[in-house]
Amino acid sequence: MPYCTRCGREIKEGERCTCQQQNNIPNFNWKMPNGQGTDVNSFLRHVFGLADPIGDPRNKYEHDVPIVPDCVTPDEGEKTICQYDLCRLRSRIKGMQAEGRLQVTNKRIIFRAKGTSLTGPTILQKEFAIAELSGFSIAKNFRFSWIDLLLILVLSFVCGNCMFRGSAALYDSPLLFLAYLVGLAALLASALFLGKHHGFKACLCSLATAGMHVAVTPLALSGNPFLRLVGFLLYLPVLLAGVICLVNIFLFSFKGNLDFNAQTRMGSEVMHLRCEPTGFAGLNPMIRSTFTGYNEVLPARDTDRAIEEIGAIVSDIQKLGDYAIEKWKRD
Repeated sequence: MPYCTRCGREIKEGERCTCQQQNNIPNFNWKMPNGQGTDVNSFLRHVFGLADPIGDPRNKYEHDVPIVPDCVTPDEGEKTICQYDLCRLRSRIKGMQAEGRLQVTNKRIIFRAKGTSLTGPTILQKEFAIAELSGFSIAKNFRFSWIDLLLILVLSFVCGNCMFRGSAALYDSPLLFLAYLVGLAALLASALFLGKHHGFKACLCSLATAGMHVAVTPLALSGNPFLRLVGFLLYLPVLLAGVICLVNIFLFSFKGNLDFNAQTRMGSEVMHLRCEPTGFAGLNPMIRSTFTGYNEVLPARDTDRAIEEIGAIVSDIQKLGDYAIEKWKRD
């Protein structure tokens, strides 16, 4: 069954999706080599050899889809207990990302990560018997990313440099004060409305610093003591914007990190999800056997709840068997 390339809705063969009909979106058809019609977006992806996109997150990442029985065939007498959105897996170098879910049944623990890449969908799945488990080692923390530091430095420099050049063009012009007002507005917007969006705050504060600095410079260099005093007072927001910019550059470089390790009674690892420091995002073949193909493991919506409950659920199932189902069962 095909899917709409814009909204991801399941449609019949040859049918035009209602989202295109409602918005009067032109549907330029082109015949694929196999004779099937498609739109311009799919045509371009076909030309470049990229995978056809799936717009619906439920199909692309299996949002809120139970692993058993929708994705994995249930065992005889197997009953589902609960499921967690455990983590997000990412490899920006390879253009891969996936959402990892962990499901507990009365017989198994199943981890499944459905995702996308430049060349098609990806699936990572691990499962193991509850009776063999001995414990978990879980750490949720932060790591410093040099790639993100380099990225935000470049973006902040570009924003500040563009504002600096634009303001410098107005030097000795009465309109120069507009650059100060624009920078002040950017500073207020970053401080009041952006919250923890550290990347946007760093770029806006870089822009504010450059614009206000150029606007205040003529006053600071004036021979009039009064104008120099005014320039000094007007320069205080410049210093504030610079400090906020540096702080948010630093904060943007810290990323959430999850290390999830499940072990058997024999002491062997049956599932280990962690940020992989070797192999340069998986491009180097000399990697450990536990590497999943993704070099970043980020916490997700249910990470904290999984950390709190997973050990107790497994312990109760091992001790009480099916009697533990009603205690932990979730719809």
